[in-house]
Amino acid sequence: MNELKKRLTKFFYEATRVKSYIDFSGENYQKAKDSELSSGRINSLATNEFWVENKPSDTKKDKLEVILIPKVLADGLIDLGVDVRVPFGILYVPARLDKDGTLFPPDSIYKTPWIPRDVLTPFHMQEKAIGAWSEYPQKHFLKENFQNWDNYWEAVRSFYEKALCVSWGETEIENKKSEKGELLALDEESYFILDQTVDAKFHIRSLYKKILAGKNLSLSLYDKMLTGEQETQEAPYQAHSLRCMYQHSGQMGGEYPLSESQREAVNHFHFLKDGDVLAVSGPPGTGKTTLLQSIVADMLVSHALVEDPPPVIVATSTNNQAVTNVIDSFAKIPNIGLDDLLEQRWIEGVNSLAAYFPSTQAMDKNKDKRYFCTTEVGGFSFAELENEQNEQKALDFFLEKASGYFHRTFKKWDEVAAALHEKLEHCVQSKKQILDSLNEVQKIMGNDSYREFIEKTNQLKEQLRIESMSVASKLKAAEEKLDTCCHRYADWQNYYDSTPWYLVFFSRFFRIFREEMEKRLRMHMNREEESCWNEDICWDTIQTYYLREKRKYDSDCIALKGELTGLEEKVTHYNSVLALLEKKVKGFHNCLNALKQEIDIYFVPTPKDIPLEEAERKIEKQRLWKEKQVSEMNVEGINSLLDTTLRYLSFWFAIHYYEARWFSSDYRLTDKQKPRRYANVQQKRFHRMAMLTPCMVMTFFRLPGVFATGEPNKEEKSFLFNYIDLLIVDEAGQVSPEVALPSFGLAKKALVVGDEEQIPPVWEIKTDMDITLATLNNVISNANEYELLQENGMNCAESSIMRIAAMACRFRKDGSRGLFLSEHRRCYDEIIDYCNKLVYQGKLKPCRGSIRHDDKNTLKSEFPAMGHFPIEVESSEKRGSSRFNKEEAQQIVQWIATHADKIQSTYPKEGGIENLIGVITPFKAQAAVIKKALPKHLKKIRVGTIHTFQGAECRIIIISTVYGGEDGCFFIENNKSLMNVAVSRAKDFFFVFGNRKCLLHTESSTTGLLRQMTEESIAGK
Repeated sequence: MNELKKRLTKFFYEATRVKSYIDFSGENYQKAKDSELSSGRINSLATNEFWVENKPSDTKKDKLEVILIPKVLADGLIDLGVDVRVPFGILYVPARLDKDGTLFPPDSIYKTPWIPRDVLTPFHMQEKAIGAWSEYPQKHFLKENFQNWDNYWEAVRSFYEKALCVSWGETEIENKKSEKGELLALDEESYFILDQTVDAKFHIRSLYKKILAGKNLSLSLYDKMLTGEQETQEAPYQAHSLRCMYQHSGQMGGEYPLSESQREAVNHFHFLKDGDVLAVSGPPGTGKTTLLQSIVADMLVSHALVEDPPPVIVATSTNNQAVTNVIDSFAKIPNIGLDDLLEQRWIEGVNSLAAYFPSTQAMDKNKDKRYFCTTEVGGFSFAELENEQNEQKALDFFLEKASGYFHRTFKKWDEVAAALHEKLEHCVQSKKQILDSLNEVQKIMGNDSYREFIEKTNQLKEQLRIESMSVASKLKAAEEKLDTCCHRYADWQNYYDSTPWYLVFFSRFFRIFREEMEKRLRMHMNREEESCWNEDICWDTIQTYYLREKRKYDSDCIALKGELTGLEEKVTHYNSVLALLEKKVKGFHNCLNALKQEIDIYFVPTPKDIPLEEAERKIEKQRLWKEKQVSEMNVEGINSLLDTTLRYLSFWFAIHYYEARWFSSDYRLTDKQKPRRYANVQQKRFHRMAMLTPCMVMTFFRLPGVFATGEPNKEEKSFLFNYIDLLIVDEAGQVSPEVALPSFGLAKKALVVGDEEQIPPVWEIKTDMDITLATLNNVISNANEYELLQENGMNCAESSIMRIAAMACRFRKDGSRGLFLSEHRRCYDEIIDYCNKLVYQGKLKPCRGSIRHDDKNTLKSEFPAMGHFPIEVESSEKRGSSRFNKEEAQQIVQWIATHADKIQSTYPKEGGIENLIGVITPFKAQAAVIKKALPKHLKKIRVGTIHTFQGAECRIIIISTVYGGEDGCFFIENNKSLMNVAVSRAKDFFFVFGNRKCLLHTESSTTGLLRQMTEESIAGK
């Protein structure tokens, strides 16, 4: 690792160590006395109110995770941009609180108290500081400190005193930046809030440290992410390139083919080398999940074809919501009915194509969802499968399914594996034969369709026929003229021969004879000759004239004959081309006809939730479309056909092939190995897991720990560097760089998918802290150079792993780094048009259609796709730094209650009202007010800030702007990403509730465009 990479790595490592202050002014905080915290018991009034406000969804939960804030600056800290009226904590203590008010240490030894790095020197632009980072105790809390409250609180007190060089009981603390010895007053009150922090960076920091310590460690992908890609090329692999069609072997979903931009991304992925990253920007509703599934399926088939171990593919993101969205998508691959027995798992108990590696807290939270969960040592679902009794049961079940599919009895797993591999090879060979035939046809037709080529060729033949007739006509005329010329010359010759000899002879010498001779010649001239020979004439003139004319007509005839021959040869050529084309087309259809004996290549899944008659019409329409693509030899249509047939079947053959190999001894662990985490053991374990679940899903916080090697609880450990075949990052625009970067050192190549125009990361590192860390670690020499980091995305504040990945990607689309998914199918065109104009510069292609053309949506007669509900409130109220508007909340609840039945009747097959309506607001305080106002039968309706809706969708989205007419929608106006996500959650309707006065009038602004596009009022409807 060169010096620059080392400094960058140290910079990002230090960023993971920073813990900042918490602005809890808008939270449901309670106050407590220092004596209560010391004794470990909080008064009942504060405890009861806190439990009421923060009632857990799990009714069995008897303790809440809280953060105690025993030390608070009474006057805030204005130089950090925090309102002076807002309490500013300088000590945060994680704990647990039961219903009686008893306090307990946190259940994880990694969840330790902290003092905000923002108030410790050195710090860029700092005016107030209470201590020095160099004095901060790095390893203060020990395991025994967490055994009981007394031990824990004693450790908290000593940590505070050691870090800041003050005693616990002091009521003032010195500002270390003040030359005058300024004292900062501490609040007499202590506070406690619900713990919503996620500090699971222990393994991330361990991985950074190992990278920094590795002297001969070669990490090509990690290095590429740090240094970027210097040379880029404009997306060279087009969507329907035949070369790429050969390489695309597997497709996870058979219901729909890939869109053009999805296919373009898959094509470019095939050309990644180890150390490469493919960055794909995926706006809302453009099929990011389908893309991920396609690439996983394709890799699985490619490895199965050559009988390699399955690829180790890891999908990750920054939070559990994002990764469980991936898990959910891999569990919902629909059985389309092409081959029912094949399209199901043959290992009993395996209900997903992805394995989830949750944290303990995430495991508790999602225990009712029945995810296929496991751990780094194969616990939970895998452990259950692999006990001796279950494994024999699984084998019997597997052999039964395989025997049913192949219509013959199998006794051994390896017989099934061989049969499945033969089927897989046959699928791929069939695809190759089809593409070979198509390629031969395309060599003839070029970019034309079969119909277009035939029409063009026949048009050319017709033009040639007309030209041939014209040339033949000219030739006939030329030959007639030649014949006339020859006959006339012969006539002249005879006439001349009949002239008396003396006249001919003496005309050469004597004028009188010459004149007589000319007179005699003129008597034999016809009218045409008279017009040509006006001057003196003699036999030589006549002879010369006709010899010249004969040569001319001879030449014309020869030229015209050549031209006619050329035209006839062209016709012959085109006839040959058409004959060859028909031969090649016949070969192509022979391939398809042979395949038809095995599968229905025009198969269309039965549409769900619509009347049978309508479903049959849709099926027939789709079949006719597919038949047309084949008859016209349309490359794009045939590519789509392969997606939903051979590639889809290949994926299932690969799935069952690896299920069969799971029973082999190749990667089986002994009982002694199972609890171990040595490198060779883990490599075998993960390959064995991948045989049943092609994708492993976990957060970035879990990932380094999962791929750590060595014995637990021992300091010396390593990681499986360059081991993961493919690292997939989803929702990459939400991932802070310092959290994600080291995990790239564990992978060979990466697919990074996200959208920087959606919700950005919750940055723990602010700009001033970023500059401080970059300067301290010699990444930049001074604050003025910080812009260089920003340009390359190599900063922690206001950057994302998506931005860094784009800079590391060697492909670009329309001048921008990385590729772009453009086809949007979620929202009506009227809705997504707002997002397209707001942030995507018109690059999105709306594919769903207009609400005006959807005859099934009965609500369209009452509501516009985009509308507003005016609420004339002049100002909102504040709770700390948050806002709420009770009148607006009541109006929203009333509107929902009034229209709930009608909405449910419009969508009768989509469950309760909570599946149809979502309410988004910029402020937590408003979300709480709306939730509280909802009547019991509507309590399940999803209400929250935009972060809680990332990845979600509803038929109807309501946004509560909260601001009054005199407030101005500053937060909304300055957050395009907020409105982009909010609007794109709405499939059918998007309504703005609030005072229209707070929206701007300029169409180029966020709220001005919103005003323009929600012009129609829904009040009174």
